[in-house]
Amino acid sequence: MKNILYFFLTALISSIALLTTRDSFEPELVYSTVVLIWILYIWYHVYAADKRNYSE
Repeated sequence: MKNILYFFLTALISSIALLTTRDSFEPELVYSTVVLIWILYIWYHVYAADKRNYSE
């Protein structure tokens, strides 16, 4: 349940960032930033899951 909450929270923040920066920045920069945040987010969860599995 907590992961779903984080998913929606990240999607909301990403949507707000896209809507507020559409006129002032290049869309490619915003999209690449959002994709980079998602990659780091997924990598962190995979790393944390692996760390939990090894510690058990």
